[in-house]
Amino acid sequence: MILLAIPNMLFGQILLQPITDSIVMRDGKKLAADIYLPDTTQKYPVILIQTPYNRLYYRTGLPLGIKKNLKSSPYIFVIVDWRCFYGSAKACKPVPERGKDGYDIIDWIIKQSWSNGKVGTWGPSALGKIQYQTAKEQHPNHICAVPIVAGSQFEYQEYFPNGVLRTEYVDQLDALGYNLKSTILQHPYYDTWWQMVENANLYPEKIKIPMFLIGGWFDHNIDLMFRMFDTLLKASDPSVRDMHKFLVGPWSHNSVGEKKVGELEFPETEGVSDSFAMLFFDYWLRGAKNGWPLLEKYLLYEMDFGAFNEMNFIKTNDPYKEYYAAKSDTFFLIHEGVLMPVKSKNTGITEYICNPEDPSPTLGGPTLRSDLKQGPYDISSLMTDRTDNKEYMFWNHTGYNGIYIHGTPEVVLFVSSDRPDCDFDIRLFITKDKDTVHKYIMSDGVYRMRFRNGYSIFDTLMMTKDSIYKISVKLPPVYMFLWQFYNLGLMVSSSNYPRFDLNLNNGKSLYSVGDSLTVTNRIWTGGKYASCLIIPGQVLVGLEEQNFAESPEVYPNPARNRIFICPQTFASPYSFSIADINGKVVMKGETKVSGTFSIDISELKPQVYFLRIKIGNNSFVKKLVKIE
Repeated sequence: MILLAIPNMLFGQILLQPITDSIVMRDGKKLAADIYLPDTTQKYPVILIQTPYNRLYYRTGLPLGIKKNLKSSPYIFVIVDWRCFYGSAKACKPVPERGKDGYDIIDWIIKQSWSNGKVGTWGPSALGKIQYQTAKEQHPNHICAVPIVAGSQFEYQEYFPNGVLRTEYVDQLDALGYNLKSTILQHPYYDTWWQMVENANLYPEKIKIPMFLIGGWFDHNIDLMFRMFDTLLKASDPSVRDMHKFLVGPWSHNSVGEKKVGELEFPETEGVSDSFAMLFFDYWLRGAKNGWPLLEKYLLYEMDFGAFNEMNFIKTNDPYKEYYAAKSDTFFLIHEGVLMPVKSKNTGITEYICNPEDPSPTLGGPTLRSDLKQGPYDISSLMTDRTDNKEYMFWNHTGYNGIYIHGTPEVVLFVSSDRPDCDFDIRLFITKDKDTVHKYIMSDGVYRMRFRNGYSIFDTLMMTKDSIYKISVKLPPVYMFLWQFYNLGLMVSSSNYPRFDLNLNNGKSLYSVGDSLTVTNRIWTGGKYASCLIIPGQVLVGLEEQNFAESPEVYPNPARNRIFICPQTFASPYSFSIADINGKVVMKGETKVSGTFSIDISELKPQVYFLRIKIGNNSFVKKLVKIE
């Protein structure tokens, strides 16, 4: 009978066969649960997953690398359908209290014969948000949590960035059964309703367990997650403030841990989200001495485009002050379609026309809707096949050795229009060289002109025809390095649909039916109209001007099977040793060959180690993370 509930797409597959049960909540209603036991004779810690997307899908394979190898799992998995969804539909009530349901589920788990009394939670998106709600209830047996591409917040800017509805986002949420759009559209301005729901969904002082957040540079929640993590570090219970960590890789919302994201591939980060999560769970739920506390708070993968096309792993306790983030460089827009580090003395005007009935289409980027492409896709067709945009390029040519972007880019524009209201949409992209047509979107943003003074209904102000206004659009965080001949570009348009709502340009009520107007917009550059792109990073000018550290490079790090040691300026033979967190040397060796060499670490256990490298009279120690 249970198999009849499995969607048709699962028929024909060999499925895991969990124990099924129903868990009674405090109001007497029952939630449907699947329990996956690796062994019925032992007690295990439990990983709890609460989902609105049908628990039955996990019968095709469990997360965290377990897949169908249940007997090898060190954890029991308990997967529960939310109230009002799938197997728990009959338990529905008008206002579900999901945190309290999570508390009751944990209370049930610890009373079972197979539970050792320790429960961790895991899951992405909605499965991540409910972990915050469960943690808020502070069950003493809820030990730790791994929210993925999710924060606890419900914010105005999440749904109306710079005042513009994220159309495809709310459409997808409604398609999943949340039915939010009608409520959201009743509050297009920042009002007391938004103040109330924002306060109700941010409760860091209630978080008393360590959390391991996992995000993606191409995820629509990345900015929200950085704010969430910063809030946890500052305002969660003092007993756990130093225990939270945040991993960010080159992933979109639906591709965390995967190698291919959009049209690009990042093989070095395939599976690392699962590996780190298992290190986290092993430490907190099983007491493993794997060095987890020694890792820095931020575990950030920098996308390296150019010489190596790989990922650089940046471990830091303050990403805003280290690795060039304390510096910034400015690229000024030139009306000929160029970005330059030097401002032009001459004023230029670039004009384009936008028709809301034929909007610039969404192509890639941090989307959510299932029929849209997600992540870094080639948007060159939007510039070659259409005239409703302007492109500005910085050619990273000879004389420059690269561009670091570590943080939140900001686009400052001086603009004018012939309509009372309009939007300006920004897409940041990269391209390989002047002869390459592919332009991959890295980040995007939007700005609605009526909201330039604020987001309350009293702040709105229409434009005066042909008056010049200064606007600032802050894009979501970016972490990448562009080597020589990898170029940086901006596309400016006045629509990005359906990612963002269409502006009818008529200045009338928002989200109401009305006549749309074609708009002529102008971008002003040079002179006193210094439209520019400000990057939190640094442009490297000439290798001879750089003071490179003498410390050798170790990559990849984290690593699975093999690491490479590059001595940089050192040419002498050198020796190495690898010690565990207790100081015990588990591997050592030496080479009489100058230059890069590799070490096979496939036999080491997954945990944190210390790698000591000795070159002549110099000795260097680096942390090394071994993952499965």
